[in-house]
Amino acid sequence: MRRLILLAMLLLPLPARADGLTVFAAASLTDALHDIARSWQRAGHPPLRLAFAASSTLARQIAAGAPADLFASADERWMDDLTNRNLIAPGTRRDLLSNELALIVPAGQGCCRG
Repeated sequence: MRRLILLAMLLLPLPARADGLTVFAAASLTDALHDIARSWQRAGHPPLRLAFAASSTLARQIAAGAPADLFASADERWMDDLTNRNLIAPGTRRDLLSNELALIVPAGQGCCRG
């Protein structure tokens, strides 16, 4: 099975290969990765091959041997699964983004008063 390099969002540190790179990414990253792919190609690199789907779907495809060079997951559990299967190249995994839920309610109508 192939080892993967986790997408570092800016692909510039990666050497361009003549046949290009295959990027598996969570569907939520579609717009951002299309922008990155255009910049990558404008810099003189071969076009990226982009595949978007749910992180679980992509991780299962990778575990089954799908040829991906980079994987950007929206779910840590699936990255953990691939790491535990030794399918992520050691030292290349990076947690790039996170989010938090914020609840905003009118003053005096919230559940918590401070």
